[in-house]
Amino acid sequence: MRLSSVHFRPTKAGWFVLFIGGFLISSARSNVNNLLFLLGSGCFALLLASLVLGMRNLRNLFPVWKSPCEAFARGSCRTTLTLVEPEGIPRFHLSTEGEFLGLLEPNRVFDFRPVFHSEHRGKKNIQRYTLFSLYPLGLFRFFREAPDHEVWFFPCPVPATFSEGQDGVQTLRDSSIAPRGDFWMQREYLPGEAARKINWRASAKGQVEWVQIFTWPRSEPLRMHIDFAEASGNLLETFLSHLSGLFQEIHQSGQAVYVWSPSSQASSSPYSWKDLRSPDMVSLIFRWLSEIPDPPPATPPSPGVQFFTMTPHSIISKVAD
Repeated sequence: MRLSSVHFRPTKAGWFVLFIGGFLISSARSNVNNLLFLLGSGCFALLLASLVLGMRNLRNLFPVWKSPCEAFARGSCRTTLTLVEPEGIPRFHLSTEGEFLGLLEPNRVFDFRPVFHSEHRGKKNIQRYTLFSLYPLGLFRFFREAPDHEVWFFPCPVPATFSEGQDGVQTLRDSSIAPRGDFWMQREYLPGEAARKINWRASAKGQVEWVQIFTWPRSEPLRMHIDFAEASGNLLETFLSHLSGLFQEIHQSGQAVYVWSPSSQASSSPYSWKDLRSPDMVSLIFRWLSEIPDPPPATPPSPGVQFFTMTPHSIISKVAD
């Protein structure tokens, strides 16, 4: 049943009172018994009073999501559903899925904090999420639906570094050893490389010789083009997890790195360079990674600028499987 924007339906107790009321009035008519008629009428009056008070309890009480929720897959995303009491009257026994508020005082604000989980990347559309109440007598369940809400689960990040199997990786490293660039990361020394590249202080702490990797000079940010052509199935998911871990590390370190990714709908160009130092741009990039289908579409390269292409064979995990 529906009245205005507040929905309601009888509970089991409500159906029971409705049945008893109907049975008593039917019996009163058959036996011409005024007492049974009064009892039956009392049942219907109780239902009507419960209906009026319950509708008033949720009247003009509109739940609003504060912002889209973002988290990494295999984790939890806690978002905020806000209630504002606009009419200067108390509201009672308000609930969402898993949370309960006994009293919302007049002209006050309350935030419910629902939690969503997902084992997989992607965008989850939360629909028909309800605020409900059994006030006053539990004879009806009154509820109002919250607006649709987006919950984003980004690829689960895995710490990653460059591998040696991709054309252009060594060229990038050779051209970026100059100390005028920003520190990028460390990798193991490869036989045949110049000894000047070894970080002897870091190498002295273990059994492995490490080479420092620097980005291009500060005035020339590193630009990454991601090629998904060879990725599908488990390889695609692994690649996305490595990219997620790499981008997270770059963002936290403040490196000047740009990623070639889809533009917003308002842009005239389908792709644009996004700065990983910007929280808003990082969010857009992670959302893009969250929704890449299998098999993924081709990503057109950027014309007119120098960039480095990332493939599934360009990066490897930093942690043992």
